[in-house]
Order: sequence, then structure tokens, then C-alpha cells
Amino acid sequence: MKFIATTAYGLEGALSREMKALDFKHIEVDTSRVTFEGDLADGCRANLMLRSAGRVRIEVGSIKAETFDELHDGVYAMPWEDFVERGFTVTVTARSVRSKLHAEPSIQSVAHKAICRRLCEKYKVSKLVGKSKYAIEVHLYKDRAVLSLDTSGQPLHMRGYRVLNPEAALRETLAGALVTFSGWRYDWPMVDPFCGSGTICVEAAMAARNMPPGGNREFIGEKFRWWDKAIWEQQREKALDEINWEPLPPIRGFDNDPKVLSMAKTHARKASVSEDITWAEADATTMQLEEERGHILFYLD
Repeated sequence: MKFIATTAYGLEGALSREMKALDFKHIEVDTSRVTFEGDLADGCRANLMLRSAGRVRIEVGSIKAETFDELHDGVYAMPWEDFVERGFTVTVTARSVRSKLHAEPSIQSVAHKAICRRLCEKYKVSKLVGKSKYAIEVHLYKDRAVLSLDTSGQPLHMRGYRVLNPEAALRETLAGALVTFSGWRYDWPMVDPFCGSGTICVEAAMAARNMPPGGNREFIGEKFRWWDKAIWEQQREKALDEINWEPLPPIRGFDNDPKVLSMAKTHARKASVSEDITWAEADATTMQLEEERGHILFYLD
């Protein structure tokens, strides 16, 4: 089974590092996505543990599609009944890059028609009715269409701890990637002199503790009839067993705005890392650090 983990442009390196550390197999890096192969347990683990991924998808099939007829017939031939049960409908999104088929609304419409046609024939119904639980993406690149099914639901940056400024410029996934790229090995002190609402510090503490970033949320894949819930439960237990409870080096967040520092404290508490981070009001242009060595990591929009 092939999985596709999406990410922001430029973060593919951080995501592939994470996958290697998790011992995923057959990792391949592409623009804004990294693929790996595994079983359903690996799909659960990817959703629970990846810090810089936006979503985790299952590849349903890949076809050459230079015409709409090729697209329709290729999508129709895929085993959609293995993924979408009777009583549910699907949504389809499309993206096209450097391909002869470039009208994304038309790509979306043709693929949706082909999927619905196959499911209607398999289930012997005239049309699909019910809730839309399955989100399909058509990704066309150089005339090659990859059809994939979203297993995450809400984007993976929505960890659940950032409750006071959920639309902040710095997403959790970007902060997680910055921690990975920084080279910090959880042995020296780490300081964010412009911490704002605390995302970098929280992500750093969670990474140092090896806490699953998706441990406090649900995933749409848990509701799929063909994905045994016991697999999800086993992977959650495994992720919790792997948490590092050893003492951490100091992690410190500074900002000159007491209101955002209050947010940071709340977010750290929600993420269960409040005891690992020290917060202080300070001006970065005049502040002095106690540590003789360490990592300074920050993000300015």
C-alpha cells in the first residue's frame, strides 16, 4: 500500500527525515509531498507521529491521462468499492501541473463522474446518496494522474492545543519542520526570543519528548469501515509508550507582549508540556541569556 504525505513547499526534506526516523519504507520525495509504502498500521502511525505533514493520503491508483476519455476510463477502472461503502458519497478535488489537461474544475467533474458511475454499478443504484465521508484528490503532473484518498480529515497542523489563536501565521507543521531543520538534538538549551503564542517552543518540547503530535485528535480514517479500529488503538498505545520522560534541557520563550505570553502558557498547558518550558517577558534587543551555549530558534512573519 502506498501513502502520500503532503507538506508545504520547501518542507519536504524535514518530512522525509521524519519518515526515515520512523523507519518507513521506500520513501520518495516530490514537490510538496513525500511518499512511502506500508500497511494500515503505518498509515495510522504517520497520522499520529508526523510533525511537518499536512495530510496523509492512500494512493488508490495512477494512470496516464492526456485526454478526458483516458482520465474517465482510468478512474472508472480503479477499485473504488474497496474504499467507499454503500450509503456514502465522495468529494473530489483536482490539481494539475504541467499537463495537457489543465482545467481543474473539468478534471474534478470527470473524475467524480467516473467514480460515481463505478460505485452505482457495483451497488446497483441509480445515484449515490448520503453523507460525503470520502475525500478524493486527483493530482495531475506531467500527464500522470494520481488518485488518492484522504485519511486525516482535518489538516494535521490542527493538533488541538492552539485554542486561542488558531489562525496564526506560524502553523504547527511549519514550527515542527523548523525544529527538525534547526539541528537541535534535545541536548542543549533552546530559546525563542520572539515566541508569540508559543508554537515553536511547544513543538520543540513535544519533539524532545517524542510526544505524538496527533495524539489528542481524531482522524477521518478511524471511521472507514475497512480500517480496523483496533489498529488505531494499538498505534496510539505504541505512540504513548514511546514518550520520553527523561529531564529535558531548558526551553525558554520570550516576548515583549504579556498578552501573547499568556496565550503561550495556555497552549503549553493544553499540549501537556507546560513544565518543560519557561516563559518570560523581555525585549529581544536588550535581553541577556543565562546559557553559555544553546540553540536560538525563531520565526518572524
